[in-house]
Amino acid sequence: AENWACSPGAGQFDIGFVALHEIGHSIGLLHEPTVLAVMNAFYNPALSGLQPDDISGVVAIYGSNPSVIRPPLLALSYAPTALELGGADGSTLQLTIINANSTTTLTNVTVEQTMPPQLQVNPGSLSHNCPGGQSETTAGQLRLTGATLSPQANCVLTIKALGSQIGTFNTLATSTSAETGSETEQSAVVPLRVIAPATGTYCATTHDPNWTGPIPIIDGNPSAFVSSTINAPDFGTLDDLDIHLNLTHTYVGDLRLMLTHNSTTVSLLQNPNNTGGICSGNNVFIVFNDEAGTTVQTACINSTNADAYGVGGAYRPHEALTAFDGAELNGTWTLRVTDTVATDTGHLVNWCLRPTNRQPAKLSFITQPTVTLAGAAINPATGVQVRLLDANDNPVNDSGVPVTIAIGTNPSDGTLSGTLTANTVNGVATFTGLSIDIWGNGYTLAASSPGLTQGVSAAFNIAPAPGQNLIRNGRFAAGMTHWGTFATPSLSDIQHQIAGGVFEALRTINGTSAVVLQNTTVPIAGSIPLHIQLDLGNSSAVRKRVLLMAHSQDFSDFQVCTFWLPPGQPLMTYAMTLKTNQAWAQGASLSVYLASNDGQGYVRLDNVSMIYQPGTPPEATLCFDPNVPPL
Repeated sequence: AENWACSPGAGQFDIGFVALHEIGHSIGLLHEPTVLAVMNAFYNPALSGLQPDDISGVVAIYGSNPSVIRPPLLALSYAPTALELGGADGSTLQLTIINANSTTTLTNVTVEQTMPPQLQVNPGSLSHNCPGGQSETTAGQLRLTGATLSPQANCVLTIKALGSQIGTFNTLATSTSAETGSETEQSAVVPLRVIAPATGTYCATTHDPNWTGPIPIIDGNPSAFVSSTINAPDFGTLDDLDIHLNLTHTYVGDLRLMLTHNSTTVSLLQNPNNTGGICSGNNVFIVFNDEAGTTVQTACINSTNADAYGVGGAYRPHEALTAFDGAELNGTWTLRVTDTVATDTGHLVNWCLRPTNRQPAKLSFITQPTVTLAGAAINPATGVQVRLLDANDNPVNDSGVPVTIAIGTNPSDGTLSGTLTANTVNGVATFTGLSIDIWGNGYTLAASSPGLTQGVSAAFNIAPAPGQNLIRNGRFAAGMTHWGTFATPSLSDIQHQIAGGVFEALRTINGTSAVVLQNTTVPIAGSIPLHIQLDLGNSSAVRKRVLLMAHSQDFSDFQVCTFWLPPGQPLMTYAMTLKTNQAWAQGASLSVYLASNDGQGYVRLDNVSMIYQPGTPPEATLCFDPNVPPL
């Protein structure tokens, strides 16, 4: 016991003993029963005022401490209440330090918080407005010393907390001051949760150019929202889309989530009510997936002490994400979060796009080649266009895929000119300036790219240009290609061969007819001049007669020239000029008739041409024989 004395008139009292009461240190007064006792109750924070009690017939009054000075009070919180494992954003620890004393200034205020080993603080992120406060913080311990707080004043300290292990970890802080000695104040125990990070090809933490950390959700305003916009830099055609979301919020039934890309908006979450009940569960740490077995609207848990959904689980969104199938991935994707009812709060911690793009599997012509003059540009206005398709014939909008074009079916040994390789732009390769040099019916184009199934165009015709040779393989470089033979009574009555690049034929003695012929298949209008030229020779010792006939395929119109070839004549040039008397709708034909059936030697034939000459004055049939002087 210790005796303290006060001067008379100033409330003198004597302290006779100090007894331990169950709620603190009770000080009994050796005086008449009406005198007061004072109790130090700083171990009982709930005792905020003086209250009377009876102790051994003496009235006792309890206060905060003998000198009525309290250590700094502490209010500890985290925003958001969960952070991603290994993430740089972390959670902002906020510690409010309060001097609740009405007349006493607290000096040398010291605040400490030792983090569990699964949590760390970033010393470089410490910020505070505590007068005179000095930081002694490490990754494992938050420590502020030397601060001064005026009566009823407070200051705020913030620092970024990070997590290295998934789980929920309790934290608390303590405080002291010079005026309260070794007595300390302790904050409430506050948990901080570390969760698995949201994952995907594009996440807000890396692809939202305005992202600065978790976004506080506006509380209780159905017409307001917070948003985050991911910029997807790559191109591709969506085949499927999932969304991985990490969002903290108490009472998830308050929330609405909307995802917008270009002109399409999909509702991911719309005030879920658990099939007519309520959704009082907390947090949304899930994947929105159209293929999931459970819908997010009805799977929400009705419990204020549990997560609303299974952490990391997959749930079907309120509206299907298939609305984005076939869309171009590139561009902005905006997630909007609305809290429709007041009181419960939270943060958008992170979200990610998980796109699956359509993979090109084949090529298809979407702008077909059309009838064109030989040597002229095919589809000069639009060019020929080839599109990427996936295995299910859905369009794929990838850019930069090289496509090469070539002649597929080549009826006339034509050559394709122009730019033959083009890269796709939004899934389409465009070929302009293509041309084929030789007329023909039934051409096709083929488009190819490594690893893709070839695309083939519809068949199209190349019409002869004025002055162009309608005869194909007129030099017999390709053997008998495009040429045919006819003989009666049997095909053996014409004997032929290619010798030194020259066609040679004879008619047997028994034969009654022998012809070598070609149908050009080029339709010719009426009154169109044609100029035929060919080299003829005679390797036999007898004179040979050859009939040259130009005619429609059905022989409804024809003209004939007869030439006599001297024995042993080398190849010499013969010609025939004519005009069509009517349209040769099925094409112009040329027949070389072997009139002599002597069975000796060969008639030789080479350099055959039939020149198409529309627009020139039509002429009568003229025959040009090098052995006959012109008239």
